[in-house]
Amino acid sequence: MLYEQGKPLEHVVRESLIGLGFSAIPFAEKDSEFDVIFESPEGRCLGEVEGKDSKAINIEKFSQLERNLQEDFAREDVTEYAKGVLFGNAERLKPLAERGEPFTLKCMAAAERVGAALVQTADLFEPIRYLRSRSDPAYAEACRKAIFDTEGKVVEFPPVPR
Repeated sequence: MLYEQGKPLEHVVRESLIGLGFSAIPFAEKDSEFDVIFESPEGRCLGEVEGKDSKAINIEKFSQLERNLQEDFAREDVTEYAKGVLFGNAERLKPLAERGEPFTLKCMAAAERVGAALVQTADLFEPIRYLRSRSDPAYAEACRKAIFDTEGKVVEFPPVPR
């Protein structure tokens, strides 16, 4: 989660979402392929996952998320737009303390325009580590709520209980 990219990062993000109480699966059908569709009682989301070696996550990945949201909504069995979530592991080869902003200004502006949530994968690390060590449905729900309530900004997960 802290240093991955590509399929390994997609896998760990899906596993993390399951740990938060979502159902989470990759989606591939005909010409559509989405990194993750995830659902909970709070609603349904579509996510794209990106890891960059030495840069912030940029507008190209966000544009892909927007296209995928349109493709998903066009499917016959879908009646509402999913919430868009972009998961980014920016500057993944650097130590966490040395990483800069996870998303470019253009990416942030696009997220604000459509109400998407941005998740820095490193921010998921402590909540998931906590939830793997104990069952805490209320905390998991608070983390899901943080994702659903965030529109156009980087998700701030609630502090891990001590």
